[in-house]
Amino acid sequence: MIALIGIVILQTQGELTDLVTSNLHDQTTRFAENIEDAISQLSKDLGGLAVNPSIEQMVVIRPTNIVREKGLDGKSIGEMEEIMAETRNLETNTRTQEFLQTTVADFRSFSELIVVNLDGMVLGATSRPDRFIHVEEPWFQTALEQGIYISDVQLLPGQEEPGLVIATVINRSSTGRPAGLIRGLIPLGYFTTNLVPIMNRMEHGELQLLIDGEVIATMENSPSGLSTGVYLTNERPTPIALGQDGAYGQNSQGQEAITAFSGLHIGGTEADSEGVRWEFRIAQPTASALGLTQRLTRVGLIGTLVTALLVATVALLLANNIAMLFL
Repeated sequence: MIALIGIVILQTQGELTDLVTSNLHDQTTRFAENIEDAISQLSKDLGGLAVNPSIEQMVVIRPTNIVREKGLDGKSIGEMEEIMAETRNLETNTRTQEFLQTTVADFRSFSELIVVNLDGMVLGATSRPDRFIHVEEPWFQTALEQGIYISDVQLLPGQEEPGLVIATVINRSSTGRPAGLIRGLIPLGYFTTNLVPIMNRMEHGELQLLIDGEVIATMENSPSGLSTGVYLTNERPTPIALGQDGAYGQNSQGQEAITAFSGLHIGGTEADSEGVRWEFRIAQPTASALGLTQRLTRVGLIGTLVTALLVATVALLLANNIAMLFL
């Protein structure tokens, strides 16, 4: 009987493990696809703004008069930053400036948009940007060279929250040559909001976003509730250890866990040619994921012990009765 119960429990545990593993893999795949689609759509939205005639006109017309009026002629970058410290924005066209602000309000994705010319000067912005001259910034140089720039998760320039920076070139429609650039800032919360309900339903579940093998963001469902974290310094949680060859993995606390992962293909990232750099990892401790089989194990053992006790009791009584017959 003990052997039979053991076989049933092991079979049930194996089937439940496969089911949980499949479910976790489906979740990470869905998470990855949602993030990929969102970033792709944001890139297209920014590209649509880049071909808007008003925005093209803003970068094509040189701001000669405004530059002269503000005393920027012949100044160094440091001197221009000091002069423009209050607004960091030339505001060359009021109507286009208002259009950018309306766009940010309507899209509910970009927290800030700026338009710069090839000198890196901000010609229009929806809020006071982090600086006035951007010609030496990595996003400016990469987007000008490659046509588009998509950052890793970082602290957004001039803001106190993490997110992504996306930038694209504004080409002159008559020649197809670059005339300026447009940059958008997207808070990380824009991408993670839809993950919260799913993680809330996963008992003791843990989700990690890794870039180049390092944990950048986490979401964990603990008894005290759902907690999130972003790690942009060297102090990072331990990555979820993925299970190998059918063995269980471990969550960041080292607990035995069922794990899964999915890579993200983010177009425009600097190391795209080297393969997938972003990935989601998810873990659920076996104590939570396989609670049913653990309860069955306890019930089975208790049942076995009770049965063995009853058999022993009956055997003892029968032995006593038989012995009485020969007395």
